[in-house]
Amino acid sequence: MGQLMEVTLLHSKQQPRFCNLGCGGLPCLKMQQASSQSVIHAKGKGSITKRDEMPLNPILEVEIFDVWGIDFMGPFKPSSNGHNYILVAVDYVSKWIEAIPCPACDAKVVIKLFRTIIFPRYGIPRVVISDGGSHFINKVFEKLMKSYGVKHKVATPYHPQTSGQVEVSNRQIKAILEKTVSFTRKDWSTRLDEALWAYRTAYKTPIGRSPFNLLYGKDCHLPVEVEYKALWAVKMLNFDIKAAQERRVMNLFELEKSE
Repeated sequence: MGQLMEVTLLHSKQQPRFCNLGCGGLPCLKMQQASSQSVIHAKGKGSITKRDEMPLNPILEVEIFDVWGIDFMGPFKPSSNGHNYILVAVDYVSKWIEAIPCPACDAKVVIKLFRTIIFPRYGIPRVVISDGGSHFINKVFEKLMKSYGVKHKVATPYHPQTSGQVEVSNRQIKAILEKTVSFTRKDWSTRLDEALWAYRTAYKTPIGRSPFNLLYGKDCHLPVEVEYKALWAVKMLNFDIKAAQERRVMNLFELEKSE
C-alpha cells in the first residue's frame, strides 16, 4: 500500500476586509488574492514534496484613494449646457465617486479630471483602472500617469470584473438621474451634483456604511432631516447663544479631562 494522503480543501470566496492602518487610522482594504486555501494533512510515512505544495499568494493591502476606476457614460441626450457624456471616477475602497459632464469623451477631459479633482483633493493614487478606449490609451494620459508614478491598468474584455466597480456606479448614477431630471431630460448635467450627493450618502453593503460616513467619520445631514426636525437639528438650531457657549465650554472641559 502506498502513502495514505488526506487532502482537505477549504474554499473561501474573495471577500474584502477593512482594518485601520497605523497612524491616522485610515481605512484599508485587505484582500486575499488566492481564491482557495489548501490544507494538506499527511498520514503515514513520507514527507510532502515540492510538487504537492500549494503556492502562497501575498495579501494585497490597499488604502483609501489608492485605486481609482474611471469610465465614460453616454452618449446622452444633449443637455442645455451642450454636454453629451459623463466622466466617472470611483475609489475602489470607499466607493466615493467623482464625475464631471463633458461635451465629448477625449483625453483632455480625463486630464482635467485628474489635475483639478483627483490629485489636489485626494492625493496621488497608486493604480488607475480603465477600459481600452482611445481616450484612456494615449500618449498624453500615459505621460501624466508616468510623471506622477501612477500605474495604469487596462481592463480587457476577457476579464470585465477588473472594472466592475465603476460599471456598478454608472448604473446607479444613471438610475438616480432618470428619477430626478425634468420631462425634457435636458437638465441632467445640472442635476449631476445632486445625483452624486445621493450616491455618496447612500448605504453601501460592501463597506457597511455610506461613502460619506467612511470618508468623514460622520453621517451627512440631509435637507429632509431639517424639514422633519431630526434630533441633531433640534439640538443645534434651537440653541440660543448663551446655551451654546455653555455647551462648548463643557465639551472643551470633557476633552481636556479625557486627555
